[in-house]
Amino acid sequence: MRKRVLFLCALMALIVLLTSPFACARSNAQDSNAVSYKGQVMVLDNDAVAFLQKDESSEQKASFKAGESVFVTNQDDQWFEIFYKGDVLYIKREAISAETYASNEASNIRMAQAAEEELKSKEKTDTVVIESYGVEEERNVSSVVWKGAIIVLVVLIIILSVVIGISNSKKDKDIEEAQEEK
Repeated sequence: MRKRVLFLCALMALIVLLTSPFACARSNAQDSNAVSYKGQVMVLDNDAVAFLQKDESSEQKASFKAGESVFVTNQDDQWFEIFYKGDVLYIKREAISAETYASNEASNIRMAQAAEEELKSKEKTDTVVIESYGVEEERNVSSVVWKGAIIVLVVLIIILSVVIGISNSKKDKDIEEAQEEK
């Protein structure tokens, strides 16, 4: 009888543990197919045509008017490489004057410095938020573990109470039967 009780208690504890929230695992895998380009946005001084290759006889993919902006990713003596609507294209170097290019470089340096300062400030804030989130997550896990342990203990107490009650009831019947036989 005692073995059966212990077996039932162990079985109940196992069921509670397997069905509790802290026994489930989660996967946070994310798939990313993003491509990153480094460069700078430049304003065209002259009208320009974008070619598929560094050759004016190659296929023309886009045309731009003076004053429009393009995202320049690379350059050489004759061509600017641009990224436009998912394609890498090429425009002639004459489309952007040397003064505009130099001015844009200085502006980009100032903006990069300002962005770096902002990122450092944001990093400090993010660190505090991440740390507090980590503490909160630890508390939540601890809370779930303790709730599970308490549930297991309550279930075990109920089972043991029922088993002891049944056992006592049988003992009482046995005592009554023994007294009636006398």
